[in-house]
Amino acid sequence: MWKTAFYKGILSYRAGNLESALAQFSEAIDCGANEHTVYDARAAVNQKLGRVKDALQDSKKVLDLEPNRWHGYARSARLFLQLHKYQSALRMADLALERMSEDQHGRRAELTALRHEISAAHEKQLEARRRFVSRTSYHFGTLPVEIATTIFSLTAADDHAFVIALSQVCRTWRDTRNPVKKIKVWNVRSKGRLFELCLRTDFTSDPRVLDHLRELPIIFLRILRVTGFPIAKLPHYLPALTDGILPNLHELELVDGTMARHESSWLWGEPDMQLRRLVLHGSEIASSSWSSFADNFKSLEFLSFMGTLSDVAWPHFLWLLHTNTNLHELELWLGDELSINPSIEQRELPSLIQMPHLAHLRLHGAGPILGLLVPMLTLPSLRTIQFSRCRPSVDLPLRHLSTGDLGILRTLTIQRCTFSAPVVIEILRASKGLETLELSDIWNSQVNDVLNALATAVPPLLPGPQSIDGPSRGLEVLCPALKALNCSGCSDVTAGPLVRLVKLRLSVIETVGASKETQPIQSVAPISSLIIDHCPAVDADILPWLRSKVPTLSCIYMSKKNAAWKRVL
Repeated sequence: MWKTAFYKGILSYRAGNLESALAQFSEAIDCGANEHTVYDARAAVNQKLGRVKDALQDSKKVLDLEPNRWHGYARSARLFLQLHKYQSALRMADLALERMSEDQHGRRAELTALRHEISAAHEKQLEARRRFVSRTSYHFGTLPVEIATTIFSLTAADDHAFVIALSQVCRTWRDTRNPVKKIKVWNVRSKGRLFELCLRTDFTSDPRVLDHLRELPIIFLRILRVTGFPIAKLPHYLPALTDGILPNLHELELVDGTMARHESSWLWGEPDMQLRRLVLHGSEIASSSWSSFADNFKSLEFLSFMGTLSDVAWPHFLWLLHTNTNLHELELWLGDELSINPSIEQRELPSLIQMPHLAHLRLHGAGPILGLLVPMLTLPSLRTIQFSRCRPSVDLPLRHLSTGDLGILRTLTIQRCTFSAPVVIEILRASKGLETLELSDIWNSQVNDVLNALATAVPPLLPGPQSIDGPSRGLEVLCPALKALNCSGCSDVTAGPLVRLVKLRLSVIETVGASKETQPIQSVAPISSLIIDHCPAVDADILPWLRSKVPTLSCIYMSKKNAAWKRVL
């Protein structure tokens, strides 16, 4: 039955009567024709009539009925080309070529030409799109507001009147420094998924900003930074900062804020908080808060504290270190001297606190507290040690560190402290892998003795086997891996030890290359960076030689302020 209508449609198509052919093919399909040739024929008619979407539907039916024949894919490629959907057209052309036999040379050439036409049209479309985007896109508007503000600040740094010219460009530029605008932009760009929130002192001066804070969605908040913002008002302006949000915080930073017990205990009152980074700078922290820290923080990887530890807080602070075994970095800026009160309840701490993963230790401030703290720690993974502004001396913590395993220590920094040269030499002797040493602004004229030790090769502590020709192992150099040395601000540093130190390490390297009979105990690295700023006892005559041997050398005798009298004269 359907074949009669199909053949009539073929005759109408050949006669150019497309509407009649379409009606006949549709009648054949209605009569039960389920052959790919019928749908392909109707697709051809729809294509000629300009009904491209109807033609695509018929082509899809052809592919469903005969997915292994190339005809439906080839027609689909032409139809997608008419619709300017070039990626789909290329895909259809490739599928048609895959299914076409190699001996159909004429058809393959025709289909290959079609594919080239589609590729050319696709490339032309992409180029037109790139030109349009370059003309119409507002790239500056996609920058974070903080970066845009920094750009404006640098631009207007030399000429403050230039701000007027910048403000005339567009309204967006005029609103860049508007904190209310910032909050709206953050909310829109984050799509309600704020990850980090920073609250600063200047927010409190604008009630509009505080009102908008209440509407911020912070269910995904992981980092909270508060600088000078009143902690007691946080629940009022951030009502969403509840018990369901706080345990999921990864970083908490509180700077320059007063945190009395009734104001701040809600911030760390949840058990098993997931906090990894805790920064407390310049804040008045209630002693009871340290008890909460010790009980609820068990996942810390970074801890930075600047302030004063009371005798009540001291045992809780130690327990915090004891329970956070994953701690990787510890920074302490400690204030007044600590006196331990035996009547205060103590925690049951071990004799030594194991800190197996601590790699970076930076200690600043009161020396007596550090002398009490450091001997209580076991630090097998230490890579960086820094002492700064520690009084009266850092000898006690250094002695304890020198008795431990310092095989992977890479950086030792002592700034604005006093120490005994033998103590530092002992810790250097234990630090075989030390690469960077800084002894700057040292007050008690001990640095030159340390440099003399570094500039002297000594027999090894454990001599090697002897041969009939003498010792088979050479002299030992202190800190053989040392590459960078900074002795700035030390009035006792003279040229002699510096020259010998650099020359010794160069001569050892030359000896290793020239002699096979006498080998040093360890390989020695040359000094690649030497900083001796503000060292008045260093003779300027040796600087040319040092510059020829050390790739990076800095020697500034006076600061601009101290040399002002010369310019006046």
